[in-house]
Amino acid sequence: MNVPVTHGVRTGWGGELATWAVVGFSAGVAAGFLLGELLGASGGRRIVRLIRTLRGPRTQAERRSDLLTKVREALRADLSLAGLMLEVGFGSRGRIELQGWVATRRQRSHAYRVALETAGVPVLNRTLVRGEDDRQPFPVAPDESPRSA
Repeated sequence: MNVPVTHGVRTGWGGELATWAVVGFSAGVAAGFLLGELLGASGGRRIVRLIRTLRGPRTQAERRSDLLTKVREALRADLSLAGLMLEVGFGSRGRIELQGWVATRRQRSHAYRVALETAGVPVLNRTLVRGEDDRQPFPVAPDESPRSA
């Protein structure tokens, strides 16, 4: 009887290839489930939370105060705005509000540009120009009072 002997001789990649194929398929399925959980119905919010968690325990209040400090310092450092009492604060929708009195329209627009460039977020400019914004729009005579119809 003739029996072929193949002891120690490789006949192909069949066994090893099948093993690696199963490992790769399993890893792909596991990655799919993981991404499905992360990117499910509200996946975008989950990823944002995950990224914020990985960045560190910094709170929104700290980021906001750092931003306000940067804008205040930039306004103080600008020579054309030196000595002006401009208030910087946060308004609605994450905007920075700039309030105070300036002498000219040029100072008003310059203060806005400095705040906008420094902050990188929308700025609401509520600065007023002395001599223009402090006038009454319609002079009212003392004997005239508002009348109803």
